[in-house]
Amino acid sequence: MVEPRGDALATSGWTSHRLRGAGAAASAGRAPGAPRASGAGRAPGAARAQPLLALANLGGAGNALRDAPFAVLDVETTGLGPRRERIVELAVVRVTAGGERLAAWSTLLDPGRPVGATHIHGITDADVRGAPAFAEVVGDLLSLLDGAILVAHNAGFDAGFLAAELDRAGVTVPTLPGLCTLWLAQRLVRAPDYQLATCARVLGVRQADAHRALGDVDTTVGLLGALLALHPPLRWPLGPPPLPPVPRSGRVQTRSDALLPPGQSPSSARRRST
Repeated sequence: MVEPRGDALATSGWTSHRLRGAGAAASAGRAPGAPRASGAGRAPGAARAQPLLALANLGGAGNALRDAPFAVLDVETTGLGPRRERIVELAVVRVTAGGERLAAWSTLLDPGRPVGATHIHGITDADVRGAPAFAEVVGDLLSLLDGAILVAHNAGFDAGFLAAELDRAGVTVPTLPGLCTLWLAQRLVRAPDYQLATCARVLGVRQADAHRALGDVDTTVGLLGALLALHPPLRWPLGPPPLPPVPRSGRVQTRSDALLPPGQSPSSARRRST
């Protein structure tokens, strides 16, 4: 996760509170050996014709989506620009509207290039050796997003990278309902800044490992629950759409026991990924 500076929403290129896919100029193809995902709707690298996310508003027109689950997502990346940089770690936790945890998933990804800011995310080139490429885990990701509201802290950053990677994989995903916890916190909470750690501290949310994708997701899940407890009148312009039927690969490569499914060891996770 990259933390926002100041009022990120004023400078992040958000238009009418909708995010456009940031991979419009992406030209990279699939990683060598990565399968083309079935359900692909355009050639790899082609521009999105529509926004990836339609974000919530407060008290305006739209649907309340009270029964829809949330898919809370975070990415760690090689850098800041989604057109030229790549995702190196991806995590999603799916929770009900009442806060019940339904599923958790996280994997390192081979970006096909140096991993970049190891001093921030702690990931080395050796860590991603043998990891799946993004195109290989699209089906696993979409299975967690299906029927859900996508949530992220500083969602413009995460959605931009997600859109760019989907573009490279040649997979068309319709516009999803989304929620940015940074945007919501700015409207409901007084804080010295709206970085994830600050928002969590102000609202008394336990913080997990920072700059690990699943750790940041766990913190965001707690923040989401604290913000929803304030009963904001959230409305979305659309509901969750059907997603393309991309097969799941089941591949995962992780960097610590904290990111593994129950009962799975790091060595077994790496064997599964090869």
